[in-house]
Amino acid sequence: GIKNNAISDVSAVREVPPQRLVHNDIADCSLFESVIVHKEPLFDINNDKMLNGFALFYSDGSRASETAVTDSYALTNHAELYGQHADLIKNKSTLPWRNVEVTDEIADGGLRAKRTIKYLDWEMNLSNNSDVNDPVFCRSDIYNSTNMSWAFQMFAGAYRDLCQNSMVFGGYKSGYAKKKHTKNFADMRASLLSTANKTLATFKEETARFMAWSTTK
Repeated sequence: GIKNNAISDVSAVREVPPQRLVHNDIADCSLFESVIVHKEPLFDINNDKMLNGFALFYSDGSRASETAVTDSYALTNHAELYGQHADLIKNKSTLPWRNVEVTDEIADGGLRAKRTIKYLDWEMNLSNNSDVNDPVFCRSDIYNSTNMSWAFQMFAGAYRDLCQNSMVFGGYKSGYAKKKHTKNFADMRASLLSTANKTLATFKEETARFMAWSTTK
Protein backbone atom coordinates (compact mmCIF):
# COMPACT_ATOMS: atom_id res chain seq x y z
CA GLY A 1 0.00 0.00 0.00
CA ILE A 2 0.91 3.68 -0.09
CA LYS A 3 0.72 5.68 3.11
CA ASN A 4 -2.00 8.38 3.03
CA ASN A 5 -2.82 7.18 -0.48
CA ALA A 6 -4.71 3.91 -0.15
CA ILE A 7 -4.50 3.06 -3.84
CA SER A 8 -4.57 -0.53 -5.01
CA ASP A 9 -6.65 -0.67 -8.18
CA VAL A 10 -5.55 0.14 -11.73
CA SER A 11 -8.11 2.93 -12.09
CA ALA A 12 -6.21 4.97 -9.49
CA VAL A 13 -3.40 5.62 -11.99
CA ARG A 14 -4.08 8.86 -13.85
CA GLU A 15 -4.68 8.31 -17.56
CA VAL A 16 -2.44 10.48 -19.74
CA PRO A 17 -2.83 9.84 -23.48
CA PRO A 18 0.13 9.96 -25.88
CA GLN A 19 0.66 13.50 -27.14
CA ARG A 20 2.75 15.22 -29.80
CA LEU A 21 3.44 18.94 -30.12
CA VAL A 22 5.33 20.61 -32.99
CA HIS A 23 6.53 24.18 -32.37
CA ASN A 24 9.45 26.57 -32.92
CA ASP A 25 10.65 27.51 -29.43
CA ILE A 26 13.33 25.42 -27.70
CA ALA A 27 12.43 27.06 -24.38
CA ASP A 28 8.81 25.85 -24.59
CA CYS A 29 8.54 22.77 -22.37
CA SER A 30 4.81 23.12 -21.73
CA LEU A 31 3.94 19.60 -22.92
CA PHE A 32 6.33 18.12 -20.35
CA GLU A 33 5.31 20.42 -17.51
CA SER A 34 1.94 18.67 -17.32
CA VAL A 35 3.55 15.31 -16.51
CA ILE A 36 6.06 16.26 -13.80
CA VAL A 37 6.36 13.46 -11.24
CA HIS A 38 7.97 12.99 -7.85
CA LYS A 39 8.84 10.04 -5.61
CA GLU A 40 6.99 9.13 -2.42
CA PRO A 41 7.86 6.29 0.00
CA LEU A 42 6.15 2.92 -0.28
CA PHE A 43 4.81 1.08 2.77
CA ASP A 44 4.07 -2.62 3.20
CA ILE A 45 0.84 -4.12 4.49
CA ASN A 46 2.04 -3.56 8.06
CA ASN A 47 2.52 0.14 7.29
CA ASP A 48 6.28 -0.22 7.58
CA LYS A 49 8.34 1.92 5.22
CA MET A 50 10.03 -0.09 2.48
CA LEU A 51 13.76 0.53 2.24
CA ASN A 52 14.18 0.57 -1.52
CA GLY A 53 10.81 1.26 -3.09
CA PHE A 54 9.20 4.53 -4.11
CA ALA A 55 5.90 5.29 -5.84
CA LEU A 56 5.55 7.93 -8.56
CA PHE A 57 2.97 10.71 -8.28
CA TYR A 58 2.05 13.64 -10.49
CA SER A 59 2.07 17.18 -9.12
CA ASP A 60 -1.71 17.09 -8.56
CA GLY A 61 -1.34 14.10 -6.21
CA SER A 62 -2.61 11.46 -8.63
CA ARG A 63 -0.63 8.28 -9.05
CA ALA A 64 1.57 8.14 -12.17
CA SER A 65 2.53 4.47 -12.35
CA GLU A 66 1.69 1.02 -11.02
CA THR A 67 5.38 0.17 -10.75
CA ALA A 68 7.88 1.46 -8.22
CA VAL A 69 11.36 2.95 -8.61
CA THR A 70 14.42 2.42 -6.44
CA ASP A 71 16.16 4.72 -3.99
CA SER A 72 19.19 5.01 -6.29
CA TYR A 73 17.10 6.04 -9.29
CA ALA A 74 17.93 9.64 -10.21
CA LEU A 75 14.51 10.84 -11.24
CA THR A 76 14.90 13.52 -13.94
CA ASN A 77 11.71 15.10 -15.19
CA HIS A 78 11.39 15.81 -18.89
CA ALA A 79 10.75 19.52 -18.46
CA GLU A 80 13.87 19.90 -16.33
CA LEU A 81 16.08 17.98 -18.77
CA TYR A 82 14.86 19.66 -21.95
CA GLY A 83 14.86 23.06 -20.27
CA GLN A 84 18.50 22.58 -19.31
CA HIS A 85 19.32 21.56 -22.86
CA ALA A 86 17.58 24.66 -24.24
CA ASP A 87 19.62 26.90 -21.90
CA LEU A 88 22.87 25.24 -23.01
CA ILE A 89 21.97 25.67 -26.67
CA LYS A 90 21.14 29.35 -26.25
CA ASN A 91 23.97 30.34 -23.94
CA LYS A 92 26.82 27.89 -24.48
CA SER A 93 26.72 26.73 -28.09
CA THR A 94 26.96 28.02 -31.66
CA LEU A 95 23.83 26.18 -32.78
CA PRO A 96 21.34 28.35 -34.76
CA TRP A 97 18.48 27.98 -32.27
CA ARG A 98 16.24 30.82 -33.46
CA ASN A 99 15.03 28.99 -36.57
CA VAL A 100 14.12 25.47 -35.50
CA GLU A 101 11.38 22.89 -35.67
CA VAL A 102 10.83 21.23 -32.30
CA THR A 103 8.80 18.04 -31.95
CA ASP A 104 7.89 17.07 -28.38
CA GLU A 105 6.30 13.70 -27.64
CA ILE A 106 5.11 11.87 -24.52
CA ALA A 107 3.94 8.27 -24.15
CA ASP A 108 3.32 5.64 -21.49
CA GLY A 109 1.20 7.98 -19.40
CA GLY A 110 3.72 10.78 -19.78
CA LEU A 111 6.50 8.69 -18.23
CA ARG A 112 8.42 8.47 -21.52
CA ALA A 113 9.38 11.42 -23.67
CA LYS A 114 11.30 12.39 -26.78
CA ARG A 115 12.36 15.80 -28.09
CA THR A 116 13.59 16.35 -31.65
CA ILE A 117 15.14 19.67 -32.65
CA LYS A 118 15.74 20.33 -36.35
CA TYR A 119 18.00 23.27 -37.18
CA LEU A 120 16.37 24.74 -40.26
CA ASP A 121 19.33 27.01 -41.08
CA TRP A 122 21.62 23.99 -41.25
CA GLU A 123 20.56 22.03 -44.30
CA MET A 124 23.10 19.57 -45.65
CA ASN A 125 23.41 17.77 -48.96
CA LEU A 126 24.25 14.19 -48.08
CA SER A 127 24.52 12.95 -51.64
CA ASN A 128 27.90 11.65 -52.78
CA ASN A 129 27.00 12.87 -56.25
CA SER A 130 27.56 16.61 -56.67
CA ASP A 131 24.84 16.72 -59.34
CA VAL A 132 22.22 15.33 -56.96
CA ASN A 133 20.70 17.32 -54.10
CA ASP A 134 19.78 15.20 -51.07
CA PRO A 135 18.97 17.75 -48.34
CA VAL A 136 18.72 16.77 -44.68
CA PHE A 137 18.51 19.09 -41.66
CA CYS A 138 20.92 18.81 -38.76
CA ARG A 139 19.05 17.66 -35.68
CA SER A 140 19.26 16.31 -32.16
CA ASP A 141 17.00 13.74 -30.50
CA ILE A 142 16.78 13.15 -26.76
CA TYR A 143 14.92 10.28 -25.09
CA ASN A 144 14.06 10.28 -21.39
CA SER A 145 11.87 8.41 -18.95
CA THR A 146 10.80 8.97 -15.35
CA ASN A 147 10.01 5.35 -14.44
CA MET A 148 13.28 3.48 -15.13
CA SER A 149 11.95 2.09 -18.43
CA TRP A 150 14.40 4.04 -20.63
CA ALA A 151 17.91 5.24 -20.11
CA PHE A 152 18.79 8.77 -21.20
CA GLN A 153 19.76 8.74 -24.87
CA MET A 154 20.88 11.60 -27.08
CA PHE A 155 21.59 11.56 -30.81
CA ALA A 156 23.06 14.33 -32.95
CA GLY A 157 23.73 14.52 -36.68
CA ALA A 158 21.97 14.88 -40.00
CA TYR A 159 19.54 12.05 -40.71
CA ARG A 160 15.91 11.43 -41.60
CA ASP A 161 14.98 8.93 -38.91
CA LEU A 162 16.37 6.83 -36.10
CA CYS A 163 15.56 4.10 -33.62
CA GLN A 164 16.62 3.64 -30.02
CA ASN A 165 19.13 0.89 -30.78
CA SER A 166 21.41 3.79 -31.87
CA MET A 167 20.85 3.30 -35.61
CA VAL A 168 20.07 6.26 -37.85
CA PHE A 169 18.59 6.15 -41.35
CA GLY A 170 19.06 8.39 -44.34
CA GLY A 171 22.05 10.29 -43.02
CA TYR A 172 24.88 10.41 -40.52
CA LYS A 173 25.19 10.34 -36.74
CA SER A 174 27.84 12.66 -35.33
CA GLY A 175 27.27 12.02 -31.65
CA TYR A 176 25.54 9.51 -29.40
CA ALA A 177 25.25 9.09 -25.64
CA LYS A 178 23.40 6.64 -23.44
CA LYS A 179 23.37 6.79 -19.64
CA LYS A 180 21.24 5.19 -16.97
CA HIS A 181 19.64 7.44 -14.36
CA THR A 182 22.16 6.63 -11.64
CA LYS A 183 22.78 8.81 -8.61
CA ASN A 184 25.39 10.94 -10.40
CA PHE A 185 23.31 11.46 -13.54
CA ALA A 186 22.27 14.99 -12.53
CA ASP A 187 25.93 15.98 -12.28
CA MET A 188 26.92 14.54 -15.64
CA ARG A 189 23.98 15.46 -17.84
CA ALA A 190 25.16 19.02 -18.57
CA SER A 191 28.41 17.61 -19.89
CA LEU A 192 26.56 15.03 -22.00
CA LEU A 193 24.25 17.63 -23.47
CA SER A 194 27.06 20.11 -24.16
CA THR A 195 29.21 17.45 -25.82
CA ALA A 196 26.40 16.49 -28.17
CA ASN A 197 25.87 20.16 -29.06
CA LYS A 198 29.57 20.53 -29.82
CA THR A 199 29.75 17.40 -31.99
CA LEU A 200 26.79 18.61 -34.03
CA ALA A 201 28.40 22.01 -34.61
CA THR A 202 31.70 20.36 -35.57
CA PHE A 203 29.85 18.00 -37.91
CA LYS A 204 28.27 20.93 -39.72
CA GLU A 205 31.51 22.88 -39.98
CA GLU A 206 33.52 19.88 -41.16
CA THR A 207 30.89 18.05 -43.20
CA ALA A 208 33.10 17.00 -46.11
CA ARG A 209 35.83 15.70 -43.80
CA PHE A 210 33.33 13.88 -41.58
CA MET A 211 31.67 12.17 -44.56
CA ALA A 212 35.09 11.09 -45.84
CA TRP A 213 35.90 9.64 -42.41
CA SER A 214 32.58 7.77 -42.34
CA THR A 215 33.60 5.72 -45.40
CA THR A 216 37.14 5.00 -44.14
CA LYS A 217 37.61 1.38 -43.17
